[in-house]
Amino acid sequence: MADANAPILGWPAERKAGWLPGDVDQAALRHRVTDEERDAMFALADAWRATGRPITEMTRADFSHPAIDDMLARRLRLLKEGPGLVLISGLIAPGRTLDDLRRLYWGIGTHFGIAVSQNRQGERLGEVRVRGDTVARRAYGHSGQIILHTDRIDMLSLYCVRKPLSGGANIFVSGLAIWDAVERERPDLFALLARGFRQNRLGEHILPGEESTSYRVPVFGSQNGLRSVLFSGNATLDHQRRFFADELTAKDEEALTFLAEVRDRPEFQLRLTLELGEAVFLNNHEILHSREAFTDGEAEEQKRLLLRFWLQGEPVRPKPETMSVMRNRSGLQGIDPRPAEPVPA
Repeated sequence: MADANAPILGWPAERKAGWLPGDVDQAALRHRVTDEERDAMFALADAWRATGRPITEMTRADFSHPAIDDMLARRLRLLKEGPGLVLISGLIAPGRTLDDLRRLYWGIGTHFGIAVSQNRQGERLGEVRVRGDTVARRAYGHSGQIILHTDRIDMLSLYCVRKPLSGGANIFVSGLAIWDAVERERPDLFALLARGFRQNRLGEHILPGEESTSYRVPVFGSQNGLRSVLFSGNATLDHQRRFFADELTAKDEEALTFLAEVRDRPEFQLRLTLELGEAVFLNNHEILHSREAFTDGEAEEQKRLLLRFWLQGEPVRPKPETMSVMRNRSGLQGIDPRPAEPVPA
């Protein structure tokens, strides 16, 4: 039995290799919970509901049980030391409400890291659905296809609560495999991508004058022997042309164009459509993710809904300081909420 108060698993220091879909034992990535594990999780979630306290106050110690602790510790080890991608299936039961599922998912997340704010509205447990509010400007707020990218966090997680009428397949790519291909095929361009590019914060900054980074944000970087990738505005030609056109050289444009070509190679893409009641956890600085376009139905149960975490590692993942796009007053990763805006519980 795992000790709920034991130190959280750290990050490996050795150089990890990238992978292609054929290199991965896909069956080993997915764990389908047993009846005992599911019952223990819902019992813990129900016990938390009975306290009347906000979900955001729940800690790992509050969601500990002999039936699940070792299983979740093994998932975390696979996430950090293995391919960087794990799935937990069967996290749903008849008659359970959305609030029940939120408590269950939050509890599981505490075994992986600390949930941080994902946007300036302060959401720590976000919803991925078609929405018309300000968050709809984010890629996850519409139903169209999303390009392969990484988020600005140690670990990303998604939990499928409702599936759409059609479409919405998930795509995962090893960012370390992209690193290996670019370095092998075009070392001259790799050097520019490792140097990086400035990035606009798209209105999610707090302090005046910090609309963009003053430093270059690398696409590829190492810290303490651990390789990390960041595919955000620093890695897309459209972003650079929009905000930093006067800084771009012809060689820079060539590097970003080549990067996009390697990123989108079909042979890199692992497709694992999330099942109903299935959660995926990603080692975000090693795995790129995207999804295909989807179509919602008219009925509520046919409208796609995923819950989402940004999880800061415990300990924090070692990576170059310049890979941190945000400069948050809180000292946490993610995006500090605007002081004038309410923070959801």
